Amino acid sequence: MVLSRKRVECTLRVGEEILPQVEEFKYLGIRLKLKKVQTVRPKRPYAVDKLKNDIISKSYCEELSKKLEVLQHPSSIEEQWGWFSRTISETAVAVLGRRSGSNKERWISDRTWNLIDERKMAKIKREQKRGLRRWRMEDEEYRRLDKEVKKSCRNDRRRWLEEKGREAQEAAEKNEMKTLYRIVRELTSFRSSSGVPIRTIKLRLYMSVVIPTATYACETWMKTASITNMLDVFHRRCLRTILKISWRDHITNVEVMRRTGVALLSDMVSDRRRRLAGHVLRLPRERPASVAMDWVPEGGKRKRGRPKKTWRHTFKEDLNEMGVSWHGARRIASDRCRWRGLVAQCSNRNGRN
Repeated sequence: MVLSRKRVECTLRVGEEILPQVEEFKYLGIRLKLKKVQTVRPKRPYAVDKLKNDIISKSYCEELSKKLEVLQHPSSIEEQWGWFSRTISETAVAVLGRRSGSNKERWISDRTWNLIDERKMAKIKREQKRGLRRWRMEDEEYRRLDKEVKKSCRNDRRRWLEEKGREAQEAAEKNEMKTLYRIVRELTSFRSSSGVPIRTIKLRLYMSVVIPTATYACETWMKTASITNMLDVFHRRCLRTILKISWRDHITNVEVMRRTGVALLSDMVSDRRRRLAGHVLRLPRERPASVAMDWVPEGGKRKRGRPKKTWRHTFKEDLNEMGVSWHGARRIASDRCRWRGLVAQCSNRNGRN
């Protein structure tokens, strides 16, 4: 899109001196300045694995102690901590250095990284050679370095696995389950940003996103067999999908609920209905919601057949399950703590945590 432009005259001012008028194009008075965003590359972590070497560890301690001997006494604790952190960082860079490669390549030694750099330079030299004879000479050098790199990588990998195996054995003997679990995760190449298994993350998302959406305003629902069955079937199907359980596995619904540690969706709806009933029972008698709880129509004629099930009938069934009468429910609901404890007792009876 091209904006309309106009030729205008403007005055060029340099300091206090006004130069003759010059002409320029202005596009609707809009001036844009493009600037490249400078991205700061994160620093690589220190090669702390070198501290396992006794010689390097002793050298690091000696260098750090020399610098800490001349520690000054600044006026504030912030200055003292800043000087202390800078001293440790400078010592780590000087003695240990930065770790090469990504986190997945931490098992590669410095000697192998030097061979990789030499192989890269040999490849560049090979591509720059013009003659066939010189190209073959550089190609032989490149192939030799490539074999050394692969051999060194195999040795480093084997050495790293043996070291991790010894650490895992020592952790198991000392009953350090946290260290043992970390080593197993490293050996199995399992890595996640939070350290939480994917199955647990899916279950959390399901309980925090799907369940509130599916049970929106469920406190006002009446309880029927069809609604209860529909809720529980949907709930168990989602849990089986999260656990990757097929119908061919022949796993019972009780086992599925035990593995996930959650209650049935119908029980969750019942708990919310009981909490809402506590608020309604505490209302003054003149409020419409409280009047509807005790209202009995006078006169009139009822239709043929069973009367329709209402929310009050559902709540009476909940009271029967709780073993509380109607008048006893009003008396208990007047005390929030007692009613909350009664609802929690019913939740534990239904298998909720």
